[in-house]
Amino acid sequence: MTASLIGIFIVGVVCSLSLAFGFMTSTAAGVIIFIVALGLGVLAGVLIRRKIWLMVGLLGLIAGFFSGSLFFALLGSMTGLTANWAYWVVSAILGITGCILACFFGKTIVLLSTSLVGSYMFMRSWTLFFPGHYPSEQEIVDDYSTIEYDMAFWIFIGIFIVTFIGSFVF
Repeated sequence: MTASLIGIFIVGVVCSLSLAFGFMTSTAAGVIIFIVALGLGVLAGVLIRRKIWLMVGLLGLIAGFFSGSLFFALLGSMTGLTANWAYWVVSAILGITGCILACFFGKTIVLLSTSLVGSYMFMRSWTLFFPGHYPSEQEIVDDYSTIEYDMAFWIFIGIFIVTFIGSFVF
């Protein structure tokens, strides 16, 4: 499961960075980048499947990156921070921090990471059923200043917190 999560994460990061740097301006470029990203994701999943400590470290990295994305959304809603580079810096710093913590505190960080990633993905899936209330990662990267927050945004954050605590305790 962790290898699959890492593969999917790599596909998402490659596509997001390609989009952010303007490499996906045409349909053909988008298809080529997606195929390359999919290949890199599958390759990463296959290569690390049997390397448990590498998987633990990368799981911490993914959880940290998702934490950075969530933290930046909260920070942006409270302060109006709109810088594109700030999203990547915050997410990268928390991703690296998560990886380092996972390497030092393996079992505890795996428990926290899986609870965090699962809760974040559960919450984000609900935001797709009720669009317009929670900014997508693409909206955060493109133009964060046009995003408006309403009560539904904070309900989604509450869902995330409740499911995180529940899955961690369980």
